Amino acid sequence: MTNLIAAIVALVFSLGSLPARADSDDLDKFDRRTDKAEPARPDAKGDARHHHGWHFPRISVNAGGNWEKYTGENAAAASQGFAIAGGKHFDFDFALGVLMNPGHGPWLLGMLVESSSDSWSNSPNFASITQMMIAFESTYFFCGEAGRGFYGRGDAGMATFSNTVGVNTGRTTQSTSTSSPVGFGVRAGTGYAFKVGERTSILASLDFGFRKAGASTAAPLTLSVGVLF
Repeated sequence: MTNLIAAIVALVFSLGSLPARADSDDLDKFDRRTDKAEPARPDAKGDARHHHGWHFPRISVNAGGNWEKYTGENAAAASQGFAIAGGKHFDFDFALGVLMNPGHGPWLLGMLVESSSDSWSNSPNFASITQMMIAFESTYFFCGEAGRGFYGRGDAGMATFSNTVGVNTGRTTQSTSTSSPVGFGVRAGTGYAFKVGERTSILASLDFGFRKAGASTAAPLTLSVGVLF
């Protein structure tokens, strides 16, 4: 009897120890699974740089004033304008660029639309010269990051002129307008970008251009400020 009881107790203890070993084995397997390296998480900044490169364009908007030298029909219109207003006139330049940042490097490449206007008015007389240019634009930032620090730029494309001289009596307007054929225009300059946000910079630029269409030319020196975003 004593031997039987001892055998039963031994059997119970042996059966009771089986789940413990099984649990230990399961824990060992779990530990081995959790020891495996977790997959690398994507770089959020890298993703942002990717999307801010080719996929999403940068926009530049610049406005300023010009000092112009004209020839041909442009020079004739400017002479009439200065004669009308005694040298007082309004000059305005506006440029809009749609740009890409290839490889998230120092280059911004894209298209530029620029409109420049000289206007004179001394009632009832008025005169104006309007320039339009559509060009390929390239800008290089010397620090290696687009939108920060000193940069150089160059544009080349198509240009046209439109000149108007007339009289406005309040009741009627009589004017003579001439439009040039499509010619060419180039511009080169430098500036500085003050970065104020991840995708936003304030721009200050000084540019020199030359445009020729038909028998007329214009050589503007442009000082402007703008924003890149």
